[in-house]
Amino acid sequence: MAFLVQDGLSYSSIRQYLSALRHNQLLSGGVDPSLSSLYRLHYVLRGCQRSLPSAVRKKRLPITPAILRFLHHHWSSGADDYNTVCLWAACCTGFFAVLRSGEFTCESWSAYNPSMLSLRDVVIDSRFKPSVIHLTLRQSKTDVFGAGVTIHLGRTGDILCPVSALLAYLAIRPPTPGPLFLLQSGNPLSRQALITAIRNALSSAGLDVSLFNGHSFRIGAATSAALAGVPDSTIKLMGRWRSSAFTRYLRPPAKSMAALSSRLI
Repeated sequence: MAFLVQDGLSYSSIRQYLSALRHNQLLSGGVDPSLSSLYRLHYVLRGCQRSLPSAVRKKRLPITPAILRFLHHHWSSGADDYNTVCLWAACCTGFFAVLRSGEFTCESWSAYNPSMLSLRDVVIDSRFKPSVIHLTLRQSKTDVFGAGVTIHLGRTGDILCPVSALLAYLAIRPPTPGPLFLLQSGNPLSRQALITAIRNALSSAGLDVSLFNGHSFRIGAATSAALAGVPDSTIKLMGRWRSSAFTRYLRPPAKSMAALSSRLI
């Protein structure tokens, strides 16, 4: 395994290499290594990831409120377009609910599973004056037994508002059961479609769009919460982290870090 790290392979490449080895072992009639030594493979992968130089590890930039405002402005010309309304609602939901991409996007109907957000998982507090939307996340990465958790989204009084964005989308979404976010074609909103739309919009801002991916929402939400002075314990609850691992996602701006110098004296 050491030679993979020395050759500068990325963490995802190492995972693909191990998957290929597992596939060949199964074809040859061998025992599934993921069943017989899953815990050992887990620690091997963690060791490989930590052995990678920081320059080799995949960098990800946060989707911040400033970027969301840019997206809103960029898409404003198509504010009445169904897909644009869907994309905007997905972005606001992903950010304010601190979601993993796999919790609100999927690749196809065949890839959809009940643990992802669906239409039935949305509850609005009031029919006439809605101010809070409750989302039931039936299962997540840290909730392997499917206990479920309810996420509460409130009005912000700003253009960045998950309640307003979701209500606008739900008003035009067909009452088709299944994934919460459906494109006009009837296909579920995939992670690739969402990220492609975001990257196309941000390319005009001169940013390195390759550094934005589905996890950028969680990174941006955690960073924004920390900068706003939200306690660590609350950030953990927001993102459903079971440890302090969320601190790895914080990307404070350079100006904010530089301002700490004066606070130290």
